[in-house]
Amino acid sequence: MVKQPPHLPQPDDAAPIPDDLQTLFGRNLRAVRLAHKLKQQDLADRAGFKSQYISRVEGGQINLTLDTMKRLATALGQDVRALLRPPGSDADNPASPKTPR
Repeated sequence: MVKQPPHLPQPDDAAPIPDDLQTLFGRNLRAVRLAHKLKQQDLADRAGFKSQYISRVEGGQINLTLDTMKRLATALGQDVRALLRPPGSDADNPASPKTPR
C-alpha cells in the first residue's frame, strides 16, 4: 500500500499561483526598484550581480534559484513572498518601500 503525503495547510493569504513566476517576480522586482528610485546598476551592486543580469531578471528571462530571489529581495528590503504576489492581491503592495529587518 502506497502512503499518501500529508496535506500541507494553506496560509490564510494564499492566492492562486500564477503560471509564469519568472515574469511575475521580475515585474515586481522592477516595481520595487523603481519605488526606491534605484537604477539597475544600484540593485546589481547591492545584490552582487551585473546590471545585465538584473535586466534579464526583470524581463522574466531568467529561471531564478530561491537563493537568488532571496538575495534580490533582501537587497531591496523585501520578503521574497511579496515579490511573488500577483498584482491586485490583498497582501501588501510590493512596490511600497520597506525598511530592512
